Amino acid sequence: MVSDEAGPLCFPVALGKRPQGPKTVKDNASTPEGWYHIAEKRDVGQTSFYRGFLVSYPNEADADRALALGVISAGTHDSIVAASRAGRLPSQGTAMGGSILLHGLGSFPNNWTWGCVGADNETMDVLFPRVRVGDPILIVPWAP
Repeated sequence: MVSDEAGPLCFPVALGKRPQGPKTVKDNASTPEGWYHIAEKRDVGQTSFYRGFLVSYPNEADADRALALGVISAGTHDSIVAASRAGRLPSQGTAMGGSILLHGLGSFPNNWTWGCVGADNETMDVLFPRVRVGDPILIVPWAP
């Protein structure tokens, strides 16, 4: 949780074009749901989305779900689980997709990303010095 002297900080965000339901396949415009951690920070010039935090998607629960649906093989599942348990970023090149970022360029009034979490650049300026690699992030869907 990001907070300052006044307490927790809250910001509007945009999710994938289909924000309800967990992400299970590459390029499906769904945003992952669940607990992850920040795997990498990308500053201005290191991403085309202003600033960003790479999220440790997929996690074990994502891999379990994808295996049950036949999206990934048992070997890919085991590799994702092993990386997750070792605190490493799982492969980003599986049939589940990857490279999920919390990034800038706008929260906009609607969901517009291809599975990432979009925030206003001003929000990223507030978050960037406060968030560290390894910090937890909980992604939950929300619909008005």
